[in-house]
Amino acid sequence: MIRYGLLSLLILTSPIVQAVDKYALVIGIGNYSDGWQLTNPVNDAEDVSVALKNVGFRVTKLVDVDKRQINQEIQNFASSLQNGDVALFFFSGHGFSGENIDRRMTNFLVGSFDESVRTETALQEKSVDVQFVIRSLRERNRGGINIVVLDACRNIPERFRREQKGFFNDGLVSLGKYERFVINYATQPLQVALGNDKSRNSAYTKYFIRGLQNNALINKNITEFFNEVGLQMVEEFGEKQTPVVEAPPIRFCLANCETLTISPAPAIPEQLPQPLPKTITNSLGMELVLIPAGSFMMGSNDGSPDEKPVHKVKIDKPFYMGKYEVTVGEFRTFIAESGYKTEAEKGDGCYGWTGSSWEKKKEYNWKWLGFKQEENHPVACVSWNDAVAYTEWLSQKTGKTYRLPTEAEWEYAARGGSLGKWYFGDDESQLENYAWYGDNSGNQTHAVGQKRSNQYGLYDMAGNVWEWTCSDYTSNGYDGSELVLSKNSNKDKTLRGGSWSYYSDNARSANRADYAPTIKGNYVGFRLVVISP
Repeated sequence: MIRYGLLSLLILTSPIVQAVDKYALVIGIGNYSDGWQLTNPVNDAEDVSVALKNVGFRVTKLVDVDKRQINQEIQNFASSLQNGDVALFFFSGHGFSGENIDRRMTNFLVGSFDESVRTETALQEKSVDVQFVIRSLRERNRGGINIVVLDACRNIPERFRREQKGFFNDGLVSLGKYERFVINYATQPLQVALGNDKSRNSAYTKYFIRGLQNNALINKNITEFFNEVGLQMVEEFGEKQTPVVEAPPIRFCLANCETLTISPAPAIPEQLPQPLPKTITNSLGMELVLIPAGSFMMGSNDGSPDEKPVHKVKIDKPFYMGKYEVTVGEFRTFIAESGYKTEAEKGDGCYGWTGSSWEKKKEYNWKWLGFKQEENHPVACVSWNDAVAYTEWLSQKTGKTYRLPTEAEWEYAARGGSLGKWYFGDDESQLENYAWYGDNSGNQTHAVGQKRSNQYGLYDMAGNVWEWTCSDYTSNGYDGSELVLSKNSNKDKTLRGGSWSYYSDNARSANRADYAPTIKGNYVGFRLVVISP
C-alpha cells in the first residue's frame, strides 16, 4: 500500500494533469438505529462541503440517506462528469470490510437504516460497495482525477454477527491502486477510526478540513496534501489512528495549480533545473534510489522506550540510498582492490547462531558466516568500522561522497511515507512477502531483492541483515542524535531493520538496536547513501 510521503519523488517526473471542472459528492450518515448513531458525520458533511466550495468545487451534499438514495446519487454524480474533470467522493459514517457478491474483498459504506436491520446479511443489503463508487467514476471520468476520501472505519456491534458467517471485519481494507485515482483512508487497514463526541467533527475529518483551509497545503501535490494531513493528525493522536493514501503517480493539487499556462518562448531560453533521476547506477554497477526531501513522524509510542517520543523530523535535502544492501560481491571488490582486512579477520571472529545460543567463532567473517552464501547475498560479519572503511574507499574511487545513513534518514526511507508498524502497514501476516526474518529465513541470509520493495523501491529494509547507521545510539529516547552524522568510533551506533535471525517486531520501521562499533555478527550488514551523485 502506498503510504504518506511516497509520491513526492514521483512529482518530479509525472506530467501535469489539466482539469476542466471540479465536482464533489459529500455524504454524511449518522442516523443509525439502536445505539449505533454517530454524532460527527452530518457535521463532517456540512463542513467539508463548505471547505470544498471555497477551493472551487461544485458540491452535492447528502446526509442521513439510505443505500438506495446513495447509489442513485452516485450514478447521477458520475453521469454529470465530463471526461477530464476532477471528481471527489467523501463519505463519513459507518463502514466495514468483507466479501461482496463476487466473493471479492471490498469495503462497504453503511447507509441510514432502522431497527429492522438486525443481521449481517441485512446490514450488507443496506450498504454501498466502494467498488461501485470506483467503477462509476472510472467509467465516466477515465481521463480525469478521481479522489475518494473514506472516514468510515468504526466498530461493528456484535448483534450484527449473529449469523456467524464471518462476513465482517472492523475497519476497511486496502483496495490497491487504480489509474487516475487517489484513495484516502482515515486509518490503516482493519483499524478503527476515532470519532469524537465532544468535537463537531471526527478526528480525521477535522484535519482534512484544516488542510482544505490551508492555502499552502492546497497548492501542494494531492498526495503531499494528504501526507501532511496525516502527519498533523498523528502529531495529536499518535499511532491510535494513522491515515493512508493509495495512488499511482499523479500531479494535481486542490487549488489552481493544476492549470498549465503556455507562454511564448523567451528570446533566451530559461535555464530550468533538471529533475533528479529516480534511480542512478554508479561506476561499480550499484543501483541507488532517489529519496525526496520531506517530513515524517519518527519513532513509536507503542514500542520500546528508546523509540519514544514520536516526533516530526524534516529531511531538508533529497539523497540517494542503495536499492539493496551491500552485497558479498561488492564487498569482495573492495577487499581485492584495497587489501583491507576486516576486524573479524584480524581479531577473534564474529558472532553467529549455533542453534541454541549466540557464540563468537573465530572462523566466522564476511567470507564464511557459518552457512552458504552467494555473491548476491548481503555482506555480513562487518563491524561499523568496516562499513565506514568501505564508504571511504568507494568515495575515493568514484569521487562522490558515500556514507552510512543517519538514523533519521534510514527510518524516513524505510517508511516510504508509511505511518504503520511496517512499511506495508500493520498486518503482520504480510511480512513474509517483504522480509526474510526469523519465521521464514531458514536461519540464513538470502539474495538481496527477492522480496517486495517498499514504496521508494528499496528492498530488504525489513529483515535479511541489520543495517548500520552513522548515528550514535541513545537508550533513553531521542535527543537529536538521530539526525547527526557521527564519526565517533567510541560510542555505540544504531542499527535498523531486523534480520534473518530476529522476530517480526524487530523488523518494524521504528525498531532500534545498538552495538559498539567493533561488534560483528553474521546478521549485521549495511546500506549506502550518497548526497552528490
